[in-house]
Amino acid sequence: MGIAEIAEYAGMSRQGISNMRSRDDSFPAPAAELKSGPVFLESEIRSYFEPGFAPIPPTAVTSYSSERYTPTEFDPLDKVNLIGSVVSTLFAGPALPLAQFEPFNGSGVYCLYYSGDDELYAPIAAGDSSRPIYVGTALAHARAGSGMVSASSSQALTRRLSVHAKSIETVQLHDAVDNRHRLFLHDFSFRCLIVDEMWARPAEEWILKRSAPIWNSVVPGLGSHDPGPRGRSARRAPWDELHPGRARSVAQESGHTIDILEARVKEHFAREFESGIEP
Repeated sequence: MGIAEIAEYAGMSRQGISNMRSRDDSFPAPAAELKSGPVFLESEIRSYFEPGFAPIPPTAVTSYSSERYTPTEFDPLDKVNLIGSVVSTLFAGPALPLAQFEPFNGSGVYCLYYSGDDELYAPIAAGDSSRPIYVGTALAHARAGSGMVSASSSQALTRRLSVHAKSIETVQLHDAVDNRHRLFLHDFSFRCLIVDEMWARPAEEWILKRSAPIWNSVVPGLGSHDPGPRGRSARRAPWDELHPGRARSVAQESGHTIDILEARVKEHFAREFESGIEP
């Protein structure tokens, strides 16, 4: 199988498969390098994307490799496989408009996606589920003496998504001359998965490591809380610097210039995407 066939099989873009290869050491090694590109054994690709798939060991050495195939044991209860299944289920869910979602019960992990026209975020605006602009968890915490709280017994996800929607809408309404990167709420969607905290946090870490969402890594601050009176002299978060509008940041000192943040974003995407974006 070539990159194009793998992309079609996995329901992803070729760029997404190439990025996955560069970030995940467990991605199968190519069986051969041809002029048209690398080719892979179908059985190994299926095992990678379908952890429950058990390929039949070949009875003879294939033309692609001089080494005999050695089957390995697959443990579906291995922590890495379990976390991978959580992330896969999250990515396979529907992308819902952030501006129109109805309140619901549930806590767990979520991703925000951007599909607007700002060229700064163009590399992730194509709708690839593995390329969120932001990832986070919204967890239900038990009150003292109330015992355990199930993942479906609170509105933690609804509350968190509502806060993010309000922040983005505030930027949208901030009609200032210096607002180079104005955000519009209708350009955002989200995916979420109601899941216990013991799986939500590892899933978030998995996505942070492999997808490196830009608002978590280079432009953090969307999920920051109001610093309150004691924190009013704190440095302004990169997110508020790049997307002005929230009242909390007005009295804070500027710690970054827009030009520097733009350069960092472009450098980040240049590293993350093999197609390369000029920094």
